[in-house]
Amino acid sequence: MKVNYAGTVPISTLDWRGKAAVTIFLQGCPLRCPYCQNHPYLEEPCNIVELNFVKEQIKKSKPFVSAVVFSGGEPLMQAAVVPLAEFVKEIGLAIGIHTNGCYPEMARELVERKLVDKFFIDIKAPRIIPDFTEKLWAAENTKTSKKLLKRSLHLS
Repeated sequence: MKVNYAGTVPISTLDWRGKAAVTIFLQGCPLRCPYCQNHPYLEEPCNIVELNFVKEQIKKSKPFVSAVVFSGGEPLMQAAVVPLAEFVKEIGLAIGIHTNGCYPEMARELVERKLVDKFFIDIKAPRIIPDFTEKLWAAENTKTSKKLLKRSLHLS
């Protein structure tokens, strides 16, 4: 399986408060927020790599971290996030996902399969999305994700 890979931060204490994590950035995002701190990761493709390459990045940091954070771009737009999450659970690390909430089906799959420990949702303002149809899609999916995650993870 291929991954649209943007980069790795081998040890981060900023991406998950209270945890040392390896942060994996995945390329591509359906939104084009002008204020995005990861703006270089929005366009695709950047660097298509094999799944094992990303697993190796995680393995290198494992002795020093307790978690893996998948960020982007938008990590939930890539099917590879599921086998990566399975791998992370197999090696005993916690999983966090930074998401804009536009992919509730992928979030649901990760929750149902117990492949995620924490979601960090960055709710986007629909007015920044240029196409009206895309605005409706993003707003509706974000609402769905928020409801799903509140129920599934008992968030307030």
